[in-house]
Amino acid sequence: MATDGSYVEIPDHPQAREEMGVPPNNEVETFAANARISCTVDTKMDFVISINN
Repeated sequence: MATDGSYVEIPDHPQAREEMGVPPNNEVETFAANARISCTVDTKMDFVISINN
């Protein structure tokens, strides 16, 4: 088995603002949220066991 984890940047999008809890009347012009993701793979059988975000 192998596990990999990464950080990803969430794009500035109305749905992302809603999911991340950024108020719609936020005075900040740009919105950048980060998320952590991970994936565990069975390397012998070559299939994904779990994905977390």
